[in-house]
Amino acid sequence: MAWIKYTALFVAVTLGSAVFVVAEETAQPTAEKPAQVEKERKVRLPKPYSQLETLSDDQKQQIAEVRKNIAAEMKALREKEQTEIAAILTDDQKAQIAAMEEADAAARKAKQAEKANAPTTVPAAE
Repeated sequence: MAWIKYTALFVAVTLGSAVFVVAEETAQPTAEKPAQVEKERKVRLPKPYSQLETLSDDQKQQIAEVRKNIAAEMKALREKEQTEIAAILTDDQKAQIAAMEEADAAARKAKQAEKANAPTTVPAAE
């Protein structure tokens, strides 16, 4: 019974990691689109840093840079995790995971289409 829990946990972690990788890949601009010029954005900091009233603009920029670097490192670690796990799995297991990911993607697409086709107004109560 415990192996079912571990298998479910493994699948959940794998699929969760795959979502981040797919999201990163789709978020990158393609060669077909012109490169967008990055706008000067206001730095948004998470709590508790956002609640500090004495942070200078330089400190905010430094914190944002640290967070950006850590995010890049985390992405690299997720990719390394996927590569190492893929090396452990059999071809059949990889095919099963690919099928699950395709089913999840199809379900998400169907849900988005359903949401897009949903009426925008609420029917009047009788």
